[in-house]
Amino acid sequence: MGFDFVIEYKKGPKNIVADALSRREDDAREAKPSGELAAISQPVSNWVAAIKEEINSKTDLQDLVQRIQGDEAVGPWKLVDGVIFFKERVFLAADSPLIPDIIEQFHNSSHEGYHKTLQRIRANFYWTGMRKKIMEFIAACDICQRHKSEQLAPARLLQPLPIPNQLWEDISMDFIDGLPVSKGKTTIFVVVDRLTKYAHFIPLSHPYTAVGVAEIFFENIFKLHGMPRSIVCDRDPTFTSIFWSELFKRNGTNFNYSSAYHPQTDGQSKVVNRTLEMYLRCFSSS
Repeated sequence: MGFDFVIEYKKGPKNIVADALSRREDDAREAKPSGELAAISQPVSNWVAAIKEEINSKTDLQDLVQRIQGDEAVGPWKLVDGVIFFKERVFLAADSPLIPDIIEQFHNSSHEGYHKTLQRIRANFYWTGMRKKIMEFIAACDICQRHKSEQLAPARLLQPLPIPNQLWEDISMDFIDGLPVSKGKTTIFVVVDRLTKYAHFIPLSHPYTAVGVAEIFFENIFKLHGMPRSIVCDRDPTFTSIFWSELFKRNGTNFNYSSAYHPQTDGQSKVVNRTLEMYLRCFSSS
C-alpha cells in the first residue's frame, strides 16, 4: 500500500525469468533460442538414497514394488523415482532402521509434544505403528523429561473468564524474569490476545519501571492493535502502580488482577510463559 507501482502483463515466452520454475523442459527450450535449459535447484533429502537402498534390500518391499508396477496393488499406492508412496507419503517398513533417525530429526528441531510431532511426520511419512513409535521416542527423550512440566488438569472447579468478542480487546500480560543476560536483556514482557492466543514477546532490561513498560506497551502493542478493553495480569508492582492504573483508566481500560496464590486467574499468560520457557530450556540444552 505504501508503493506506487503499475502492474503490466507479459506473455509467457517473454517472461522467461519469472516462469523458469513453472516451465517444462520443452517449453524452456522454446523460450531460449540457444536451446539451453534454465538451471533449477531443488532440495534432496539425505533419506532418499537410504530409502531406495532399503527398498532394494528388503524382499517384502521388492514384492510390493512389483505389485505396484503390475497394477495389482489396491489403494493409493504408487512408485515415484524408486520410492514407494502411500497416500502421497513416503512408505517405510515397520522395522526400518531409518524410523528412529526420522523421528529424532523432526522432534529434536523443536522438542514439541506428541501430537505436533506426529502431525509433522505424518505429513511426509507413513509406516505401521507410527503413533506408538513416536510416543515411545518422546517418552524417552531426555531433554523433554528434564525440562517439560506436567500438563495435569486442576483438581478443583474454576470460574472461567468471559470469552472475548473482538481481536485484541481483552489481553493478558506477564513478565518472565531471571533469564540469563542476552544483549543486555534479562526479562521478557509477554502480552497475549485472549481470543486469538497471538502473543508478543518483548525483551526488557532489569530493573524496569512502570513508565518504561508503558512506553514499550504503546510502541509495540497499542500502535498495532489499539487500546484493549480489559487486561488480565498479576499483582506485579508495575501493574498496580498509580501511574499505570491511572494511565489505562483514562483510556477506558479495566484491570482484572489475579488473587494471591491463585495464578490460574492469569492462566493464558502462564501457559504461554511455560511454553516459552520450555523451548528456551530445550534449545539451551541441545
